[in-house]
Amino acid sequence: MFGNRRLQKRYTVNATAKVLHGASALDLPIRDISLSGIGLDASNSTELTVGALCLVALPSHGKLDAMVVGVRAQSLHLRFLQTDPEEVRSFIAAHGGEI
Repeated sequence: MFGNRRLQKRYTVNATAKVLHGASALDLPIRDISLSGIGLDASNSTELTVGALCLVALPSHGKLDAMVVGVRAQSLHLRFLQTDPEEVRSFIAAHGGEI
């Protein structure tokens, strides 16, 4: 039903990202990450809606501007606004992914 809309390979990592939106800060487990976006477990209802802009903090690898592109019952999907961010490359490499 929902196809892979990311152009780059997705990597599964065991880590948590912090999503900052307005006064909210959500710590969400990462489902998968690619150079263009990130999927997060979000079993709790969230105020984020498709089109919302936010900041994603990757542990020890910096913060990236992102846009919400999908909200589902158990997940949240964000697209990074920067093309091919070095922070994401180093985060994936640090978690065992080969790019």
